[in-house]
Amino acid sequence: DEKEPDYVQEELVATSADGYMEVFVSSVENPGRFWVQLVGAQSTTLDKLVTDMTSYYSHAPNQEANALTSVSVGDLVASPFDQDECWYRSRVTAIQESDYSAAETVVELHYMDFGEKGEYKIKELCALRDEYRYLPLQAIECSLAGVQPRDGTKWTDEAVDTFETLTHASQWKVVMAKVVSKAKREDGFLGFKYAVELVDTNNKKDTNVATELIAQNLAVQAI
Repeated sequence: DEKEPDYVQEELVATSADGYMEVFVSSVENPGRFWVQLVGAQSTTLDKLVTDMTSYYSHAPNQEANALTSVSVGDLVASPFDQDECWYRSRVTAIQESDYSAAETVVELHYMDFGEKGEYKIKELCALRDEYRYLPLQAIECSLAGVQPRDGTKWTDEAVDTFETLTHASQWKVVMAKVVSKAKREDGFLGFKYAVELVDTNNKKDTNVATELIAQNLAVQAI
């Protein structure tokens, strides 16, 4: 029997009659793979969770008490992030064994509340305590509905940059999302990958992100 997952994945559920909901685009790989967070009480709860984790794991005795000697792909762990001094919830996505010592093994991570990626040695990570698992994982995997790369296979750097600008990626600015379809995640973990429409309503004129990418010749309508 498979053991029950010890985490819950946040899902995109419409909050209004027209099907739209407020989200932050938190991390972008390309228009076909990016992550959003729902705007609402979860945002405040996540801020507090990160603050609490950082306060706890920043103390050396607590790091020692929760030290890891081995991990498996799929494990949830507590990890620092190289762009700030905070600690976050991450999932192990790959392991690069060290010939030198187990502690030097490099672990590839996916930050489960934001969508970012990172790499740390196993000795720099900690076990994720139960009290930090209560909040559903906040980063929700999405793709932009109705469009595909111009060549049908690979998004250009310009398309990715423009998508990030249009969606205010990592700027914590609200955009509107509407689910068009959903499918089970390809990585086998809980939750879905959602195909969504995105609309920026921050200016006088609303901007449909997919329509704008097509207008700028950076995407074509999906076949």
